[in-house]
Amino acid sequence: MNGGSFFLAAAQSAFVNTMIHKLKVTAPALLPEQVVATGATDLRRVFSLEELRGILLAYMEGLKVAFALAIAGTGLAFVVGLANKWDKINVDASSPKKDGDTEEKF
Repeated sequence: MNGGSFFLAAAQSAFVNTMIHKLKVTAPALLPEQVVATGATDLRRVFSLEELRGILLAYMEGLKVAFALAIAGTGLAFVVGLANKWDKINVDASSPKKDGDTEEKF
C-alpha cells in the first residue's frame, strides 16, 4: 500500500542528488541549491543561456535516474503481484443455492 510513496520519495531524492552532483561538472559556477530552489518552470527566466545548457544536462541525468527507479519499482510490484495467491472473491455467489437456502450470504 505504501510502496508507491516510498518509491516516489526515493525517485525524488535520487533526482535531486544526481542533479546536484552533475551540476558540479556541467555548471560549476552555479550554486546547486539555487537551481533546485528555482524549479523547472523558472529556469529560463532566472539563468542565462550559457548557464541553462549545463543545468539542462544535469536535469536530464537526474530524470534518467528517477525513471530507472520507477521502472525498477514497477517490475518489483509486478513480480510481487505474481507471487500472491489467487482466490475467487465471492465463492458463495458462484455456487448453486440449495433448496432450503433463502438468505443471501455476503
